[in-house]
Parts: sequence; structure tokens; C-alpha cells
Amino acid sequence: MKTKTAVIGGIGCGKSTVCMALKIMGFPVYDCDKNAKKITENNRDTIEKIKKLFGDDIYVNGSLDRKKVAAVVFSDHKKLEELNKIVHPAVIEDFEKWTQKQKSDTVFVETAILFESGMDKVVDKIMAVCAPEKMRIERVIARDKVSEEQALKRIAAQMSQQKITDAADYVVTADETEPVIPQLYKIIEELTKNESAPKTTD
Repeated sequence: MKTKTAVIGGIGCGKSTVCMALKIMGFPVYDCDKNAKKITENNRDTIEKIKKLFGDDIYVNGSLDRKKVAAVVFSDHKKLEELNKIVHPAVIEDFEKWTQKQKSDTVFVETAILFESGMDKVVDKIMAVCAPEKMRIERVIARDKVSEEQALKRIAAQMSQQKITDAADYVVTADETEPVIPQLYKIIEELTKNESAPKTTD
């Protein structure tokens, strides 16, 4: 029986850094965002459903026109809901298949929309990554080359950090003052019950 832990956190919280640390420590991490893109490009059933929803021309040279999709769903909330009903279950199914292929009994899944996607129903534990708002703003500005106002809007559009930490079984602080890896070792010791560090399978 594998233990599946979701790694969640708002924009600029340091979630990707924590996931990178988990990989370095030898644990498999499933990236929902990256794999959702793969699924919409390679999964025939998903592609057909998306074409049915948006029209055949939503794919250009075999690639999903994400700008066109964004423009449509921005003004049509129903289309967004329909798209989510196509993509989210496909990602969950892919994650479950991926999990079974891993040698490790402890796996992680990085997701920005745990509850919205329904992924919360298939994981055993939740690990929240948090950081001070000022630091999150600075990270978003540096990474995405946006203004402070734009960074604040992006943070405000997501679930609040308080709600994220309230929903979590574990909390990791990624504020560049408290080292991340010792925090992770404590959590992993609890998750694995002192199992030896696993080997991963891609």
C-alpha cells in the first residue's frame, strides 16, 4: 500500500523548491501541471473531447492552442467547467497509474489545485508549503517579470495561505531562514515510519 502525499501552496510559496528537495532525497514526485500538458497533447481520448468542446482548430500542428483556450474560458465559465471535467479526471487516472509504477511506498504529487481538481480524494496526506507574503510577492515579480500589483492580484486570486495550512497535515516553511530539508526529514519519518529511503522509477 503506497502513501500518497499532495504538496500544495500558493504562487511564490516555494512549492517547486520543496518538490525538488524531495526528488534529491530520492522520492518520486508527480507534477500535475506538467503532466496535464502532456495529456492534452498525447492522450487521444482527451484530445478528441477537447476538440469536441472547442472545435478542431483548437489544435495547431498537433499542439493545443492554450492562448485561444484561455481567451474562451475567460469569458465562458461553463466552457471552463467542461474543460476541467475532461482534464482533471484524466490527470488523476494518470497519477494513479504512475503511482503503481513507483518502487517507493511513499510518493508525492505537486498540485496548485488540489481541491478544485478532486485530487484531494485520492491522496492520503497533505503537505502545505508557506512563506511570508512579502517574500512571495518578490518571488513572483522576479520569476514572472510582473509588477507588484499584478503579483498581488495573482496571490489574491488563489486560496488563502491560511486555508491551505488549515487543510494540511504537515506545513513546510520556505522562507529562506529555516532550512527546508530538516523539515522534510521530520515529515518523511512520520510518513514512512522509519522506512529506508526509496529508489525511484521514472
